[in-house]
Amino acid sequence: FAVIISMGNYMESTLEKLYNSWSNKDKNSISHDIESGIEKANVAIDALRSINFHPRSVVEVGCGYGVVLAKFADAFNPEYAYGIDFSQEAIEFAERHFASTAVRYERSQSLNVEDIVAQIRSKAGARTDCVLLFDLLEHIPDCRAFIKALGAIADHFVIKLPLEKSFFDNIVWPRKEYPSLIQSNGHVREFDVNDVHYFIRRMGLVPVKEGVYVYHKLK
Repeated sequence: FAVIISMGNYMESTLEKLYNSWSNKDKNSISHDIESGIEKANVAIDALRSINFHPRSVVEVGCGYGVVLAKFADAFNPEYAYGIDFSQEAIEFAERHFASTAVRYERSQSLNVEDIVAQIRSKAGARTDCVLLFDLLEHIPDCRAFIKALGAIADHFVIKLPLEKSFFDNIVWPRKEYPSLIQSNGHVREFDVNDVHYFIRRMGLVPVKEGVYVYHKLK
């Protein structure tokens, strides 16, 4: 969850600290993230299969520990799968556990989206069938510019967003303020179902398949 357009030195340095600390977790927390990543990937893979979309190349921006990209590679056997993330610890984990001849992971050298696109092009080619954005856009201050930049290399996007806007949630955590970086999870916006519907379209995207999923409670 570590790629974002630069918005000044303060915000960039704050986000660098957040993303570097995000992946510094104990084994139980990492196992939880891997389990949830598997479930998220499986839901998206089933949705793509239902519309007969079988990508031959896949790039994941903000790939984290690498499990989502690995699941896509297992499901679709693409010619290449490339994951990029700002966290060195997460990339090292992904390389140890999920890298293969067809699946590669690399640390992003910058938080600037234009730099990220250039890095992807240098390693994964000029275009890709789809770019995965799993639990990422809630961290991005200027999503329209972010999507526009990635649109230079992506034919399709597979986007997963958390639905977390609720009366209960805002009572329990009353210091929420959007857009800002005061949230400990680094979210600069939050969504409900209606928000997602309009948010996707405001970015100029035309959904081919969309839905809502309630994840299983992990042990």
